[in-house]
Amino acid sequence: MNNKRDLELFASEKIETVEEGANLWEPSSEFVESTSLKQYMDWLCKHEGKCFETYAALWKWSTTDLEGFWGSLWNYFNIESSEPYTRVLASQQMPGADWFPGARLNYAENIFRNERSGKDALFYLSETTQLQEMSWEELGSKVRVLATYMRAQGIQPGHRVVSYMPNIPETVIAMLATTAIGAIWSSCSPDFGSDGVLDRVSQLEPQLIFVCDGYSYGGKTFDRRNEVAQMCDRLPDLLEVIYLPRAFGASTLNA
Repeated sequence: MNNKRDLELFASEKIETVEEGANLWEPSSEFVESTSLKQYMDWLCKHEGKCFETYAALWKWSTTDLEGFWGSLWNYFNIESSEPYTRVLASQQMPGADWFPGARLNYAENIFRNERSGKDALFYLSETTQLQEMSWEELGSKVRVLATYMRAQGIQPGHRVVSYMPNIPETVIAMLATTAIGAIWSSCSPDFGSDGVLDRVSQLEPQLIFVCDGYSYGGKTFDRRNEVAQMCDRLPDLLEVIYLPRAFGASTLNA
């Protein structure tokens, strides 16, 4: 596969002048054949008889035959469900569109069907750490342990769980554990102030919240312990607060 070579070649070319409508770059045939979109188009033609020569033709079909397009994606990705859907799109009303009525499925279950021994599931880095990876075994183990703990604290399907943490592996683990239970997940970045977060999550009446003590940005560390304490005091339905001392070590909330 020559994707990297093609991109490096494109980046190295010097373009003296650019005119409107000029073709700046065109992928190689190898590049095209290796893309996920091309693989989907090949599958669509072979299995559902929908053959498109160009992306524009595929796009037009996807926007005019909503049920055909989204139904094909369900089949292409082999979505697993304990109950099948009765129709792809029962109502197009917005807001209120009714997608895949009757289907019963679990997001975490569909994620972990890709679990592979010896393979990496996550790659992550930050301003202060190098690129790291987390294996499927580690991810799956941590999700299952956390989901078991959450159930023991009374979290049930339909309960609301919110997160006030940055985009880190722990947040991914929390989200997957929540969806494994069948609870409802919502999240806010810790650069939101407490009032902004409460405006978003108080209407959910969450039973559990994941919080961190702070976050780093632009070489600076921002303390969020006071904001977290204020939020927890103003969410009366909480059964549990799971606190991650990320920025200030083993510190406690300023409650």
